[in-house]
Amino acid sequence: MLRRKFCLVVLSGLLLMALSSAAWASTQFGVGVTNLVTLVSSYDTNKGTMDFYRLKRDATTESSYFRIKSGNYLVVTDVDFLITGVTDYQGQFVTLDILIVKTANKDKFTVPFSRSLRLDSEGNGSANITLNAGFVSDSNARPGAEIFVNGVLHPELLESNVQIILHGYLTS
Repeated sequence: MLRRKFCLVVLSGLLLMALSSAAWASTQFGVGVTNLVTLVSSYDTNKGTMDFYRLKRDATTESSYFRIKSGNYLVVTDVDFLITGVTDYQGQFVTLDILIVKTANKDKFTVPFSRSLRLDSEGNGSANITLNAGFVSDSNARPGAEIFVNGVLHPELLESNVQIILHGYLTS
């Protein structure tokens, strides 16, 4: 009988420890909710590039573009994008590239994500992609994007026809 009570106490203690740590790490990634990141695209007309704002908990965006703090990494786990009203290219293939752009030199970048889709008869298309391993950016880089139609770069489409949302988390 004593052995059963001891086992019950140990199991209860382990359950309480698991529940208390789950309150901090309550995400499937094992990170605290404050480290979860949702980034919303915005075309920077001054630079002619796509950049991203972090979405805050109240569903508003931060006032400046998202940058990864020194010593941290951004792991992108999901990409959502919506292309609307590209009437000049109905039924054609559009390719969205997500870039990791070096902050010191915007001409240096890698392309960790690329997805093509065919636009419908109204020039619309969308996708939601969950990445098995995700991709990582450090504090010396930032996310960006490019869009191609039939293999030809069309940066003007990023200005008003494309919305991109990146989901992920910060880690050190």
